[in-house]
Amino acid sequence: PSAVKRAFDFGIFYAEDRNNPTGHPASSFYQACANHDVCYQSCDKEQKYCDYKLEEDAKAACEQIPADHTIKVAGRYPDGTPYVFKVNTRKKCRDIAEYYRMALRAFGEFAFNKRRQQYCQCC
Repeated sequence: PSAVKRAFDFGIFYAEDRNNPTGHPASSFYQACANHDVCYQSCDKEQKYCDYKLEEDAKAACEQIPADHTIKVAGRYPDGTPYVFKVNTRKKCRDIAEYYRMALRAFGEFAFNKRRQQYCQCC
């Protein structure tokens, strides 16, 4: 939850929902995340496979967003000047799916190994 809050604060996510970080109703990552949890609990898959599969499943959810849908992003520059710009929601969704995979590759090893210890006889 704290990482999601930081991602939202920095404008990486456009909603504070880790399962739906763009906020668009069609971009839910819930099923991709559920599948990822199951993959981490399987004893015959590598972490890299599970993480790339999450990205693939999340990007499939992104494809449900209309190609021309945009989100208005508002904020302030450090000097206080306001800004507003449009971002393509489908592209942003796909970018976030990649961020998830990169974060898991960088920081997911502990969770992967913990699940292996809990569910497998291998470690």
